[in-house]
Amino acid sequence: MAKKQKKIDAVQLPLPFKERVESSLKDVEKVFDEIGHQSPPKAMENFPDACMETASAIKKSIKASGLSRNDVADRINKYFSWPSSAEMESLKKSGDDKGHKHLSSHMFNHYLSKPVEYPIPAGFLYAIQDITGSLAVCMSLAEAEDAEVISRHEKDTLMVGRMYDAKLGISRLMNEFKKKRR
Repeated sequence: MAKKQKKIDAVQLPLPFKERVESSLKDVEKVFDEIGHQSPPKAMENFPDACMETASAIKKSIKASGLSRNDVADRINKYFSWPSSAEMESLKKSGDDKGHKHLSSHMFNHYLSKPVEYPIPAGFLYAIQDITGSLAVCMSLAEAEDAEVISRHEKDTLMVGRMYDAKLGISRLMNEFKKKRR
């Protein structure tokens, strides 16, 4: 027995799948072209520029935190378990100040106001970032390599969005499988 041929409704318009696929492929090509033609990273031209950029980022993070430079210097000492300014004064009076590391507010001001003459030690960046709660210093370093920095909160938000998208994709696939079973 021959199977009955299905009649196609002449009034029904054909779906524009081919056009949609072609436009989607063109969009993907545009994105890859833009990625390939990005401007090169803005690397630091010389040492003084790098020092001044780092000091500027530190100043921005201190200003945003609402702390004074003296407060930040004291907290850097606390971060590295170094004697505070008061403890250092008492050590100087007793003559026991030899061999103790300490960041004075005077030296910290030199690091920020004369960054070329007094480049800030890289280890201080960890403490400053923790104390101020700002990623400005990291962002400054990342911009030199044409990269971006995101906070943990932003990363978590992105992950929640990805998980939600994956959940929707899985539920869509489950519905398709259920329909095929029927």
